[in-house]
Amino acid sequence: MSTASADEMRAKEVCQGIPLPRNFRTDELLELPVDDFLAKLIEAGEYVIAIRIIARILPSRDAIWWGMLCAWKHAEGQFVREDEALLGSIFYWVRDPTEKNQKMVRSLLKPRQREKTVVTHLARAVGKAGFAPGPDKPLKGNPAMTAQSVADAIFLAIASGDKGKRRDDSLSVTTVGLEVRARPGEWVLEDDDKKEPVS
Repeated sequence: MSTASADEMRAKEVCQGIPLPRNFRTDELLELPVDDFLAKLIEAGEYVIAIRIIARILPSRDAIWWGMLCAWKHAEGQFVREDEALLGSIFYWVRDPTEKNQKMVRSLLKPRQREKTVVTHLARAVGKAGFAPGPDKPLKGNPAMTAQSVADAIFLAIASGDKGKRRDDSLSVTTVGLEVRARPGEWVLEDDDKKEPVS
């Protein structure tokens, strides 16, 4: 992908490698700014593609936060105790993506590496996102792989819900992703006291 900010990107840059419906492969549409292209996808009900694109254009921490919000809304009733601990460690990493917090996520994921759940996909996203020397420093990781893991987590969260509501759930998730994009870094709590994660 380009080094341009997501606001400056054209759809064709963000959509590389994403299979698009024929009617969205026109030069005219692919030259649109990514936000305009997203609006057209959502209007056409192409939520799966919209989710993949949003995961790509969000900064990694915001993308993982979005995935956590989707997990809480759509899959929470299916969490086991280990999921709660893993989600807690992921949240600490989102707030402060240090190597120490990333190692905590990895240590909780290790015994569950073969599982493909909403929470383990989010933990893998943390591993792919890397870490930063401080909360306001850039991450040293792989944003494309992070985005893929976040999208996988979100698709699993939607699939875990009521089959008859998947289209509505997909729209809801897409809307939340756009809200996270509109307010980057909202995962920072006002009363953030940086407590240590519980293992």
